[in-house]
Order: sequence, then C-alpha cells, then structure tokens
Amino acid sequence: MAKKFDDSFEDYYAALGVFPSASPDEIRQAYVERIKDVHPDRFQQASDAERRDVEETSRLLNRAKDTLLNPTQRQRYDERYRARYSNESNELDNQDDVETKRHFYRKDRLGAFSGARGFGFLVIAISTIYILGASVGLVGRALMTKGVVKIAEAKQTIELSLPSYEWRTAFPVEGFGITEGSGAATLFSLTQRTIYRRTLPQNDEAPFAAKGSVEKFVLAKDKLAVVTDSSIVVYSLDGRALAALNGHRGKITCVAFSPDGVHLCSASEDRTIKIWNVRNRAAERTFAASNKVVESVAFTPDGIHVAFNDDRWLKLWSWRDGRVRQLAQHRDKILHVACSNEWAASASLGGELKQTHRITGAVKNVAQESGVITALAYSPDGQWLASSNADGRARLYTASSARLAQTIEAHHGKVSSIQFSDAGDRLYTTGADSAIKSWKLPNDTIKTVIN
Repeated sequence: MAKKFDDSFEDYYAALGVFPSASPDEIRQAYVERIKDVHPDRFQQASDAERRDVEETSRLLNRAKDTLLNPTQRQRYDERYRARYSNESNELDNQDDVETKRHFYRKDRLGAFSGARGFGFLVIAISTIYILGASVGLVGRALMTKGVVKIAEAKQTIELSLPSYEWRTAFPVEGFGITEGSGAATLFSLTQRTIYRRTLPQNDEAPFAAKGSVEKFVLAKDKLAVVTDSSIVVYSLDGRALAALNGHRGKITCVAFSPDGVHLCSASEDRTIKIWNVRNRAAERTFAASNKVVESVAFTPDGIHVAFNDDRWLKLWSWRDGRVRQLAQHRDKILHVACSNEWAASASLGGELKQTHRITGAVKNVAQESGVITALAYSPDGQWLASSNADGRARLYTASSARLAQTIEAHHGKVSSIQFSDAGDRLYTTGADSAIKSWKLPNDTIKTVIN
C-alpha cells in the first residue's frame, strides 16, 4: 500500500531558495533578500487577495528562518525533510516499477503510461503538478523585483509545464553535466559533495571518483574536472585520473573547459585566473584579474578569449597575449557569464541580464528577471540564450533581438543549473526540489512566434 505523504510539510529550503547544505549565514542572507520583496509598504496599492498572498509568504519566510537558524529545530526539520522526499521517491519508484532503486529514478511523462495502472499514475502525477504549481504561484506572485530601475522585459509568449523526461535524486542537485553520443548519453550530477554517473538508456548509476569531497565540477566531451578546495583533478569519463592541477592559494570559485578540452580556466579566492594545459599539467598563464574575487569564467567558442566578472564589470581576456577589454557594467555584482561566437552574456545579483557584442561592444539590456539568476547557457548555434533562476523558472531568449521567447515553470524552488543538448533541441535543468529534467524545445513554434 502506498505511503501517505505529510500534507502539512513545508519546504523551507525551497521557500528561501537555498540548498539543505546551506550555512546559517547563507540562510540569513537569503531571508534578508526575500523578505524585502514582500514588505507591506510595497503593496499598499495591491488588491486584498494579493496582500493576503504577500502576508502568507512573509509568514512562511519567517517560519523558515526561525526553524533553520535554530540548531535543534533544524535537526528535527531535516529529519522530516529527508523522510518526506525519501517517501516520495519510493512511492514513485514503486508505481513506475523502476529496476534500479538506488540514487535516481527516471520517469518518462510523455508516453510511459499503459493500462489501468498507467492511467492511475497519470492522474496522480497531474494532481501533484497542479498542487505544486499552485503553491509556487502563491510564492512567485509575492517575490517581485527589487526596488531598482526596471529594464523592460519582453512579454512571455510560451510556457512549458511538463518535461519530456525527469530523474529524481535523494537530495537537491548542486551540479550537473551530460555528454551525448549516438543513441546513448552519460549524465553526471553532484549531490551531497559526491558525483554520480548514470548511463542512458541502460539507466544504471554509480558514484564517481572523489566521493564525499567534491565542491564543483565541469564537464567536457571526454573528461571532467573535479574541484576540491584549491585543487583540481581531471578524470576521464570512466573515472581514471588524468591530471592533478595545483597552484591556487585559495578556494577555487569557478572552472571552465576550452571548447577543444585541451585547456582549463580556473579562478580562485586568491584573486587570480589561471589557464591550465591539461595534457602537460602546466599553468600556461596566470592573471591577477582584480582586487575582487572572480565568480564566473567562460571561454569563447574559438578558445581565444575568456569572459570573466570583475565585480560589476564584464571583461574579456585575450589570454594568449594578455589584453583585457571592458565590455559592460551592471548595477550589482556579476555572478554568471556565458559566451557565443557573437555575444557575451552577464547576469548580476539583482537579476539584471545583459548581452554585449564581442566585436562592436554594443550592449543590450535583455531582461530584469524577478529573482536571482543562477546560471546562463548559449545554444550550440548561438541563436538562444537560456537562464535559470531562483524563482523556479527557466527562460529562453533570442540572442539577436534579446527577446523573451519562452518561459518554463521548471522546478519547485530554486533552479540550480541549465544546459543545452548538443543538438540544441533540448534544455536540461536541475533544482532544489531534487529533480533533473529534460525539456523538448518546440523550436518551430518559437521561430514562428519570433518571426
């Protein structure tokens, strides 16, 4: 008999947009940012219903803060949290008859239902989505843009609410990557400081190297770089250590592979950026980029330049000859950068998203998103720019016109990462709701809307 879920359970981590591993300081910071957005003074002209929604959101945030900042209460809450999502995963595993009941389950929402049993599961799935969607809607309407000058945001044209595939994990996903081949794919995810590797369509999963100590990782076609504090180890996809890269004197904040996988760029709290040759394990360039910590780096598709943030500035470093160009300035600190053949994108703490033309230096104000942007990605052909957000949504913009083409109600709580498939016809997202999702993009529909 199926276990009954705890209907009174509230996901405080999702409400604050943080992971269960968040420190007390991170929880306080998240609370301060979110409670500002629901201050009563900002809703004096709102309707009674909207004010009630805001008041309930404020009470939820205060309950989350009080519980998670009290060590005893947090310990009890975490036990309920683990039990809740463990029970949910087990329930779905039993209904889908998944052959492997370890870390993940895989669910094909668009064609895996058959017979009376399948129909019953479909009803349960739709009901669950409806309930979660309503809950997210209440919070989302309250978490409005900060009190800054608002950039005109393009009108939303399309919404997707059902992924074509979904995998669920025991804990929130903090890092993700996927490599695709002919009829097969390898999926890597980071949860609880351990990387898990899953091969598809075989659907088998196992822990990867460096168990229990991983802080972040980045994936190339045939290798991945694993970061632990100030060290980097490069592995083959089957888990063989290829190179150890040591040289930073502070915690590494971000890493990125060059398009050919030969070079790796890393930035550290020692305020330097390094370019490593993975083959000979040498640091070919070291650049004192700023008196601030660099949060994000990205190679251009030709591998010649590296985009990085210098506090509120987006800059482009020609790493072979040392030249640096200033491209665009934000109101707040830049958190994420991405590059296409033509554009460099940057997202700042306040949700401001910009594109800068790499040749002309022309800057386009793309959007002022309603929450903190957590990741950026360009499609392989450079036509689309995707963003993931702490408000639970993923957004797709046209690179040429900087217009919003599609909004995806992706996750319950924070969307932690976003990535295009090699063919550019899918988006992969991960979230604080312990889910990895694959979204089939209706490109013909999008192009019709844009045209």
